[in-house]
Amino acid sequence: GTLVDFNAVHAFLSSFPSIVEWQIILQKKMQHGLDEVLLFVAIEKGKNKTYIQKEIIREMRSRFNITPTIIIKKKAELVEMLGFDTKLKQERIIDKR
Repeated sequence: GTLVDFNAVHAFLSSFPSIVEWQIILQKKMQHGLDEVLLFVAIEKGKNKTYIQKEIIREMRSRFNITPTIIIKKKAELVEMLGFDTKLKQERIIDKR
């Protein structure tokens, strides 16, 4: 497996142009028991979602040696997932392994 500095991932995603909100969930893949990185993102309105997805994957592969599965969400959905109104701390990175 690859050791990943999630502080660096946090900084990268928080500064990535066109990403409005984001959340990562780490979990085991069903078939192989390998770790899977799910990246939920809300992208600025009017931006090319396909292009942004490809850029995120390219950069994360290059910088961190991981290839996330990207799931596009609306900002309101992600704000709820992050727990802005219900949690003391935003849940940016959740480890379900």
